[in-house]
Amino acid sequence: MPGENTTIKATWKINQYTISFDSKGGSSVSSIRQDYGTIVNAPTSPIYTGYTFNYWYLKKSNTSYIFSTMPAKNLTLSADWTIHRHDVKFIVDGEEYRTDRYNFNDSIVLPTLSKTGYTYDLWYTDDTFTSKISTATMLDEDIVLYNRSSINSYDVTYHIPGKEDKVETYEYNSSIDLTFDFNQGYAFSG
Repeated sequence: MPGENTTIKATWKINQYTISFDSKGGSSVSSIRQDYGTIVNAPTSPIYTGYTFNYWYLKKSNTSYIFSTMPAKNLTLSADWTIHRHDVKFIVDGEEYRTDRYNFNDSIVLPTLSKTGYTYDLWYTDDTFTSKISTATMLDEDIVLYNRSSINSYDVTYHIPGKEDKVETYEYNSSIDLTFDFNQGYAFSG
């Protein structure tokens, strides 16, 4: 020990810490690296098609993280999202058939239509029936899908002894014409 008083000065350097962001599928967000205790502002919210950003959270708490000052440790915050839900309106023969609600990017269940005497086409994305679809995925907006029926036609074959068979086509539920030339000497019995 020296024979006189000695003054020792300590020099302190403030530590820096990093807040990292896991956007959970959204656009990337740059980490924030700052000195301990300095004011930390929340970053610009990430963007994720089909979702609304809610808040940043610590994985352990799953509650909204409040940005204030840089803590004395590194953190990773995760994004909390709400998926968008939209309506699919189904129009059949010009009238609303039903409306279903889907999450963004879900597969849409296209209704199978059935009506005696009619045939239904595939579904269309337009009311002019030019853009046919057989499967659909929910967009990030409400959509309308269209379908139409066509009346079935049936062939009736008339077999008359001694004459050539006669074939007539009739639409479903229409009257059948039985006015044709019968053979002489025969009576129609049904």
